[in-house]
Amino acid sequence: MDKVDNLLMTVQHEVADYVRSSPNATAFFVENAEQHVFAVLSVPTKDPQKTSVVVMARVIDNLVLIESDKTNKPLVEALLQAGVPREQIVLVYEGEHIPAA
Repeated sequence: MDKVDNLLMTVQHEVADYVRSSPNATAFFVENAEQHVFAVLSVPTKDPQKTSVVVMARVIDNLVLIESDKTNKPLVEALLQAGVPREQIVLVYEGEHIPAA
């Protein structure tokens, strides 16, 4: 397995880990394997029209772009604990810029 495949599996696993049971909402892990996008959606039980993206990341080349993170344990921390170097993580939702190729 090459580094990109390993990175994809790590991001997939760490994002999917944000699916938690809740009495107020149902969480769903969604992914687009072709575009390397991984997300967790939260659908409120009482008002499904207020569905939101809890966390979303995508992998481009050897970078993890975190597009959204509304959690109390940031995905960046989970990825760092899983061994992804900080220089491979871009917090797009915080305004960090994607490095030029």
